[in-house]
Amino acid sequence: MKAFACLLVLLPLLAAAQSPCVRTTRYHRLKGLKPQSRTPADTVDDCVAQCAEQPLCKAAEHFYSANIEKRVCQLYDANSQSGPNVMLVKDRPRHRGDIVTVTELLDDCQQDANEGGQPLAEEPIEKPALVDDELLRLHDAPPSADGLAYGTGPWTEWGPCTGYGYQKTQTRTRKCTAYSCGPKSETRPCQIAKWSEWGPYSPCTTSCGPGEQTRTRTCEGGPSCEGESSQTQPCSGYQPCPVWAEWTPYTPCSTTCGPGEQSRTRTCQYGTTCEGDSEEIQPCSGYKPCPEWTEWTPYAPCTTSCGPGEQTRTRTCQYGDSCEGDDAQTQPCSGYQPCPVWAEWSPYTPCSTSCGPGEQSRTRTCQYGDSCEGDGAQTQPCTGYKPCPEWTEWTPYAPCSTTCGPGEQTRTRTCQYGDSCEGDDAQTQPCAGYKPCCEWAAWGYWGSCSATCGQGEMKRTRKCNGCYSCPDGEPVESQPCNNLPPCGGGYYRPPPPPGYKGPKGGR
Repeated sequence: MKAFACLLVLLPLLAAAQSPCVRTTRYHRLKGLKPQSRTPADTVDDCVAQCAEQPLCKAAEHFYSANIEKRVCQLYDANSQSGPNVMLVKDRPRHRGDIVTVTELLDDCQQDANEGGQPLAEEPIEKPALVDDELLRLHDAPPSADGLAYGTGPWTEWGPCTGYGYQKTQTRTRKCTAYSCGPKSETRPCQIAKWSEWGPYSPCTTSCGPGEQTRTRTCEGGPSCEGESSQTQPCSGYQPCPVWAEWTPYTPCSTTCGPGEQSRTRTCQYGTTCEGDSEEIQPCSGYKPCPEWTEWTPYAPCTTSCGPGEQTRTRTCQYGDSCEGDDAQTQPCSGYQPCPVWAEWSPYTPCSTSCGPGEQSRTRTCQYGDSCEGDGAQTQPCTGYKPCPEWTEWTPYAPCSTTCGPGEQTRTRTCQYGDSCEGDDAQTQPCAGYKPCCEWAAWGYWGSCSATCGQGEMKRTRKCNGCYSCPDGEPVESQPCNNLPPCGGGYYRPPPPPGYKGPKGGR
């Protein structure tokens, strides 16, 4: 009755289909699909109920494993009519008593469930009837030879063997949940259970480091065997897994002041695939502020009241004395008034003289005021002038014109740099301090001849006036007598000397 109610819930989901129906198949699986969910479910009814709660569910697959009593429900959003890649294939149980039940919500009951796919290997599925007939069939369906009929509960475990010798049997039972069910109990001869050989150990559960490997065996010939069905042992000869070494101490801070970072590192041992980072970085703590400049002060007043000037602003290095940059900035003053300033000098005037030393001057004007420092005029000696005509110095006086007695002496000078010197070029003055001159008086008359005949001479004299002796000349002068008669009777009278005037007294 429970399955009947669950299927009635599914009918609205199929109302829009052409010939909707529900079909249940045992010992088959859906191939080509991935389940949308996998949850526990004790019975097929529970699995179908889960599908009814999912709007997109198109098939429910229920597994019952008799060996480990595991019941699982897998739901799908497609079924064997969804396309050529989805097929309903035969599934043989792995263990005796295992059951797989597939419930499909078909859109068209007239379409072969396996159309377009491979044919079923065993127990071909008949085409389902309409929904109402299918529901009745499912409700009163006879049990299969080895499986569960719809409406029956799961088999209990096989009971203990009873009887004697080889005639011992064991029984199991199940509950009936429908109006009509198959056998409620089953009996079979007892079998002597024994373990199969151990299978090989599975690969190690880890690729490195400690791990485990397991081997299993199967209990054959009975429901249970003494002992464990599996054995686990530690893996041997494993390689150490990559693992981090201890962290190094943190490095010094990356800055000596202000915010900075410090890091530490670690090394991946036994490989290079350690999870995590090989380096950690953290902010430095407890740092001291770095030296930094304060804000600039306002610019100071201009250094000048007029004309170009400068103004300066300053700043202070706080938290130390190693701030980069200058602690002062200077800029030209803007909008200044021109200061009083001299204009250019005028050219020098001509020299004040045409020759000889003179002067020339120049002037300048004070612009933008009258408080220019310095003179408005300059005077300088003329340069490159030619000398004026001038007398040289007087020469010394020449010697006196006489050696004795009154005389004159003269001195001269020369007109240089021309010929227009004023004055005389010579000066004459009487000799001063002269001594009187010694001079001969006029000659006296000639005296008488010293002989009366033959040869004789006559003399005359003169006096030296002014001194004891005159330096030049003789006081006496003589000459032969002329016209004397020869001695011995002749008569000779020498001629008178030239200029003779005769004896004093007239002859």
